[in-house]
Amino acid sequence: RNQRPFGGSFQFAVAPDSNINRATRSDTLGTIFGDFDIAKDAKAKSGTGLALTGQAYRRLSLSGASSLLVRLSGFANLYRRTAFNDIAADLAVGPEFNWRRSRLQLELGSTQRWFGQKPFVRSVRIGETFSQALGGRMLVRLSGSAALVDNQLNDLQDGKVYSAQVGVERALTPTTGIAARIGIDRQSLRDPGYATTGWRAGLTGWHDFGRATVTADAELGRLRADERLLLFPDKRSDRYSRLSLGATFRQLQFRGFAPVARFTIERNRSTIAFYDYKRTRTELGLARAF
Repeated sequence: RNQRPFGGSFQFAVAPDSNINRATRSDTLGTIFGDFDIAKDAKAKSGTGLALTGQAYRRLSLSGASSLLVRLSGFANLYRRTAFNDIAADLAVGPEFNWRRSRLQLELGSTQRWFGQKPFVRSVRIGETFSQALGGRMLVRLSGSAALVDNQLNDLQDGKVYSAQVGVERALTPTTGIAARIGIDRQSLRDPGYATTGWRAGLTGWHDFGRATVTADAELGRLRADERLLLFPDKRSDRYSRLSLGATFRQLQFRGFAPVARFTIERNRSTIAFYDYKRTRTELGLARAF
């Protein structure tokens, strides 16, 4: 796929979710004025929706060792109550340069996200990814980006976002592999109470059982705000964890579509009740790469 002139992937699934809006279950919110009641609509909601993800790319040759890559990707989580619909679309374009076992990708991208059928966040970014193969079984990937963010619901969350990540993938056998990653993010936003610095680290493993692939993924992270928001007595401080198990059953393909299943447990502990949530999600659907 790294050499093909065009391709893509698509997945759709039915997704029961215990917390479709990643909201708190707490009844009250602690403030400098005392505890406030949290409205019912602002608390965690469960539901079953339709989860769609997809990507398409086109690679245009510039010379023997370089090309221009254009990517269009997005996702949509759709529910009966459209107020919780979460949709995003991303367009990126940039050159690729190849030297033996190395590759450098540069891109200029733009993302638009909608929540509840309304524009939510718009951003433009520049990014780079450098990949280096080490032997026949290991790949090291270094990536970074800088973005300008426009929060279309709250101007205090406008600003600049910087991120960097290091990832290592290794094949243990022809049917088994692992991947580790660690990344840092800096959000320099207009209000220091929303400005944050955080990190996340993850480990993924996969194994092929014949034409079925089983995957397991775990991720941990921390996040801290620069200052406290005026209403709250403490600065925001989060501890994040996620565990996901999945499987793809290629032996049951129908016209290229293979059944997929995934189960995820997610937890974010925060000093601010609005950001404190837990969530379990199941996805059962079909996926196709072309």
